[in-house]
Amino acid sequence: MNIPPDGSRQGATLLSVPRSGQCAAGKLTRPHCDFAPHDSGDSIEAADHRGLREQLKASRSGASHGQLGFTLLEMIVVLLIIATAATMLGTSIVGRLDSVRVATAARDVSSALRLTRSQAILKREEMFLEIDLDKRTYTAPGREPVQLPDALELKLLTASTEVDSGNVGRIRFFADGGSTGGRVTLMAGAREWKVNVSWLTGEIQLDDGRKG
Repeated sequence: MNIPPDGSRQGATLLSVPRSGQCAAGKLTRPHCDFAPHDSGDSIEAADHRGLREQLKASRSGASHGQLGFTLLEMIVVLLIIATAATMLGTSIVGRLDSVRVATAARDVSSALRLTRSQAILKREEMFLEIDLDKRTYTAPGREPVQLPDALELKLLTASTEVDSGNVGRIRFFADGGSTGGRVTLMAGAREWKVNVSWLTGEIQLDDGRKG
């Protein structure tokens, strides 16, 4: 058996992986050109990379949706806190305004009563402060009627001899400073102030309703 110099046997065909450009040169048939093991490995690797990218994309998308939902929940909680704080603040402001109104009105009534008592002592004659519950006014001697705010509720406790027909009453002072006595109550919301007049001495005291 003769062996050719190149070491190949007669009738045998040597198959090899085509080099670059061999298909174009026509050295191998098309099926051999299509057979490329390294190309197949590259395709599998590319598919693996695509799958990994899809998984990462899905995980990021899920995290994004979770983060978005958490942010919306935080916004709702913050809005609820703001609404609650605004309601509490509004209630506090209204309560404070009521307190200021009733305190101011009570001090003004107290001042008018003291003025009436001083006039009775100086002039050595009886003087009185007149209060009209219907008109919500009080009048000191020689002064114009003073209108109280509509938000205030007004009550008068006085001697029966000092009550006229209707809702008009008086607290009278004598030349020695004594008085028929009485009490003027002013209320606004939960706040209540009382102006007390002693029937014996005519002393005037303010009571803001606070204990102790």
